[in-house]
Amino acid sequence: MSGSCVEMSPVKNPNACIIWLHGLGGNGQQVAPVIPLLNLPKELKIKFVFPNAPTRRVTLNGGIEMTAWFDVRFLNRVNRPDLKGLKGASELLETFIKAEIEKGMAPERIIIGGFSQGGTVALYNAIHSKLELGGVACLSGYLLDHDSLSERAQANSLGIPVFLAHGDKDKLVDKSYSDHSNTILKELGYKVTYNNYDLGHSVSQEEAGDLGAWIAGILK
Repeated sequence: MSGSCVEMSPVKNPNACIIWLHGLGGNGQQVAPVIPLLNLPKELKIKFVFPNAPTRRVTLNGGIEMTAWFDVRFLNRVNRPDLKGLKGASELLETFIKAEIEKGMAPERIIIGGFSQGGTVALYNAIHSKLELGGVACLSGYLLDHDSLSERAQANSLGIPVFLAHGDKDKLVDKSYSDHSNTILKELGYKVTYNNYDLGHSVSQEEAGDLGAWIAGILK
């Protein structure tokens, strides 16, 4: 599975990279306007990569074709999840990560993340990756494949900082999913920053600002 992306490099010779995955039905171009809301320090030389998910039929939406990292069958975290699709999306994300490393970017200067479905893929990738990445952020997403995670998680991934965020009024992906993910990750020993916001299935300026501060703390 191959994919396209939108790349943005505000400065020459960037020394850090953020790879961000959009949500169900979205695309990389739609993510770009969020960059100013992060309020990142100007001295940080960050390159942004926004991959586009492939088009596939989504069961939950009556089989309609749309951009999706994996199929969604039910709005819960346990009923017949599309693990094959999740793993495939993680492998696709890995190609973007390795492409940046091949260009000379240090793994610890790469932060991956995403919104909703994209965040779920980013979490899965970070935990199973053999690379020591700089951090992983998941907004309005959750750990989808959490069974026997302690046996499958890469030992070196335990040091990766994790940023979780969810809206208290989210009616599409219940906040309890993030609550559960936060508990599991902390029990495994991950360093998790977990914030809740007064919003639905979306991203607020406050949330983006907190994410930006977290990113700046890693890349400073």
